Amino acid sequence: MGATVDDTTLYGNALRMLYLLDAASVPITGRPPVPKAVKVLESQKRLSALQFWMRNPDRLVAALLPLIEAEERAWVSRWTDSP
Repeated sequence: MGATVDDTTLYGNALRMLYLLDAASVPITGRPPVPKAVKVLESQKRLSALQFWMRNPDRLVAALLPLIEAEERAWVSRWTDSP
């Protein structure tokens, strides 16, 4: 028996892929390699990283939280150290 595919799953996957392609690509400068192209994907590595973060949001939070906490500590120390 074949597995049934939910339309909402297909739609969600398509939206995720379009978002990833948009976020990983950069505007074209100069002559486009394909007529009517507006962006180009220069690195599959960036696309893979974005896909990983999107599929594993808990790991994204774990990676971002220390950066945010460090920035908060720096901001607080700037305001508390001033005369």
